[in-house]
Amino acid sequence: MPKKPVDPTIQKIHSRMRSGGKWLTGSGIKGSIFDNPNNSEYVLSLGSLDDATPLTFSKDGSLFTLGPAGSGKTQSLVLPNLLKWPGPAIVLDVKDELYELTAGYRAQTFGPVYKFDVRDPKTHQFNPFEFLGTSLADIWDNSGFLAKMLVNPRASRLDFWEGNARNVIQAILISMGVLKLDADEDEDKNCPEMTFDTLLDALASRAELTELIDTLHEGHQPGQFRRLYKNIDDNLLQPEALRGDRVLGHVLTTASASLQELGGIRTVQATSGTDWTPYGLRRDNATLYIVLDAGAIEDYVPLLRILLGIHLRAYLQITDADAKKLAPILLMVDELPQLGHMGPIEQGLDLGRSKGIKIWGFAQKLIRIQESYSDAGGFIGSFRAQIFLDPPSMDNTAQLVSNMLGTTDDLSTGGKRPVAEPAELTGEEFRD
Repeated sequence: MPKKPVDPTIQKIHSRMRSGGKWLTGSGIKGSIFDNPNNSEYVLSLGSLDDATPLTFSKDGSLFTLGPAGSGKTQSLVLPNLLKWPGPAIVLDVKDELYELTAGYRAQTFGPVYKFDVRDPKTHQFNPFEFLGTSLADIWDNSGFLAKMLVNPRASRLDFWEGNARNVIQAILISMGVLKLDADEDEDKNCPEMTFDTLLDALASRAELTELIDTLHEGHQPGQFRRLYKNIDDNLLQPEALRGDRVLGHVLTTASASLQELGGIRTVQATSGTDWTPYGLRRDNATLYIVLDAGAIEDYVPLLRILLGIHLRAYLQITDADAKKLAPILLMVDELPQLGHMGPIEQGLDLGRSKGIKIWGFAQKLIRIQESYSDAGGFIGSFRAQIFLDPPSMDNTAQLVSNMLGTTDDLSTGGKRPVAEPAELTGEEFRD
């Protein structure tokens, strides 16, 4: 089977006689997506080519890395770039090693550092419910978004229980926001604290739930609020009150189950205040480390989704003109598939180039991406550059990479052949 040509003379002959895909060399970087014609300082290092030419990425757009545990993602890609990237960054640190090894240097060299760690009593704090908004229109939009982030569908679409769980959570959040607006206008009025505790208490108590969402039924509220109340009243509250149906109980169980860990003392403490804003983080060239134990990701998925979702949404709402005045922001998201289907991630890939958003997603297995995104190949292809480390053959990862590399002319047969066969990609030639 033909090997990659390494002799420069042979390379020139092959390049003239062949068409289709071919391996990149130092001379081919100019004009490619790995070129840096304007000498931008916002450069990510990807390694080096066979001829020792450094391979970097400085274009607008995002990156994706797929590699099993132990394939070198952290040592060869994450750590070096956190020590070099001069712009603001958000880092999902599932082992606590990235913060330990890079936070001090980034604080001294680039800008402020925040550490959000629910295990640490001295953690920086971030309360997502402080971003519900200061108008009824904002409260409607933001409550719906937060509810989507908190209830992650177990399949490609919401089932009945998850859909109603989202409706109930949105109703509670709207009520919290409306009561806060009323209290801001009238100091004599009381309002519940906008925290996970308040949300979970409402889900646990029929009386508190009913009292809160009764706010949506008032005549002066917008039509969307009243219709949401009617939906919940007709489908959940009245059937339980009149016939003893247990539908509401199942819905509340669905909502509470995914948020169970968010009621812990440490989580409530970590989300009881706000030490930074998404815009301020980027404006101040700061770095946010979201730190978790590797085994705790599943428990805190709703919290991670809401943290990353709020920041991405804020950056997507910045105008293109204002985005050009700010440094691009790098989001390094380890264990990306464990977050489930993330609409803000997809939007960041589609619209983020003009907003200065660089998402670098990491995953260990292709099947995990397929579980969260029905079109896994299309999702991976939305990243402008893809990196595969030790692609295995058993889950079709090697075949996917072979397909992405395309075909080239086979001089011996006159036909086409893959630039690299799956068996080659998993063999000695591409080892390390």
